[in-house]
Amino acid sequence: RGIPLLPAGVFEEDGRLVVSFGEMFAISIPEGAPKPERDSLARSYLMSRIGVLLPAEMWGPYAAEIEKLRAETRAH
Repeated sequence: RGIPLLPAGVFEEDGRLVVSFGEMFAISIPEGAPKPERDSLARSYLMSRIGVLLPAEMWGPYAAEIEKLRAETRAH
């Protein structure tokens, strides 16, 4: 719905809490898509934005999407 979000990656490394913030963004989902599809797209987009702020071993099922986002970010 265009609400700006600020992604934050939070994890522990060498006994210290690490917090990193990404750039603010808004999720844009096609209006005509069914609710389950919209929810899935929004979740994947949000988790990818958070994932780039975390170590790769924490990416889980979003690893491919995070790699794609990282590649797009490097290209710009």
